Amino acid sequence: MLYDPVSDLRRFVASADGSDKKSPITPRQDMLIKCDSRAQSPFAELCECLPTGRDHADFERYIKPVRNTVAFHYDPKQVNSALEFRTTHPSNLACSMTVGEDIHSCRFEFADVVLDTIVYRKLWQIPVDADVRVEADLQTGALESPCNFSNSQEILSPSS
Repeated sequence: MLYDPVSDLRRFVASADGSDKKSPITPRQDMLIKCDSRAQSPFAELCECLPTGRDHADFERYIKPVRNTVAFHYDPKQVNSALEFRTTHPSNLACSMTVGEDIHSCRFEFADVVLDTIVYRKLWQIPVDADVRVEADLQTGALESPCNFSNSQEILSPSS
């Protein structure tokens, strides 16, 4: 039988008050107990993106295509298509490039535009006449899962 982290985590959360003495704590649960509560909740949400989790369909729709096309795998066809779109679409504005003291302080806006074209226009199919930022927020903001990027960024920010 395959290990099911979603079920394991649900059992752990259900027995976190100590009332379930029959279920021993697994090594994964022991590791999770040692984490700050701000890490435990996002981990539980992330587990819901696994195949047995309630948010798996959202993960498949929003995250997996990004992973397979631009994040961990490089699809030259998508890049070429985005470049062609950017050179022919009438609403394209000039992009800037800012050079800083090191790689972390440099900004190449055109790369962001190409990435946005691939992710938002091609993968997530946001129409050309729609405001891409508004539509992306609407699509992902309606999700009660780690696919809601604003929630993920809030947890990762140094001020939290």
